[in-house]
Amino acid sequence: MKRAFVRSFAACCFGAVILAQEAPPITLLGEVNAATMVCPDDLTLLACVAAAKTASSDFEHVVLLRGFSPQQLIVAVDIKDMIRTGRTHNNVRVRPGDVLFLPKQPAAGAAPWTEASALAAARRAVAIALLPAMLTESLPPDARAWMCAQILEYTDDRVLRQQCALALANGGDAARLAAALTGSRAAAREAATALGTMGPRAAAALPALRALSAVDDADLHARVAAAIRQIEGKPAGK
Repeated sequence: MKRAFVRSFAACCFGAVILAQEAPPITLLGEVNAATMVCPDDLTLLACVAAAKTASSDFEHVVLLRGFSPQQLIVAVDIKDMIRTGRTHNNVRVRPGDVLFLPKQPAAGAAPWTEASALAAARRAVAIALLPAMLTESLPPDARAWMCAQILEYTDDRVLRQQCALALANGGDAARLAAALTGSRAAAREAATALGTMGPRAAAALPALRALSAVDDADLHARVAAAIRQIEGKPAGK
């Protein structure tokens, strides 16, 4: 069942040829009351949120994601303001395969959501819940590399993080690995190690690696130093 859904989901996003006849549902993540929702032709964002919400959903930072590639559409919408003002220009129609993320209302005294934090939380939820399964499908190389970069940044699974970093290195994608150096510490560690395996092919990433040389993280510092030596062709200890 899950594999059939992933195939249909990937086909919707990438135009793959599949045998499934039914369009994929909308995926619901975050503070929601179900995992998926069927998508009739006339389903709007407002109606989708109304059906998916819980008593603790935050309506001011609802995130809609569409597509799984570097051209992904991701937007945060203030549903509460839409209802209060009657301005419904953002009440778009959702499509099969869309992902809807509803944050949970902050606890008392906690920092409120911002657009940036809601978008980051949505990306993290997608990277954890959806992208690993989609990597098993036949995808365009650029889309696969983009997914690996997203998983590298957001997953809590160390093995998966290592695998995605090495997949990017094997694909010669030093640029995405260099970008990962500026993300989370966990992502930077694996990116540095993977860049080292590329040797001289990762020379363009040397400035980004050197920028981390003085970071207060012994493990990351050691990985960065090793990567720089490997890229420059210097023996260990030099």
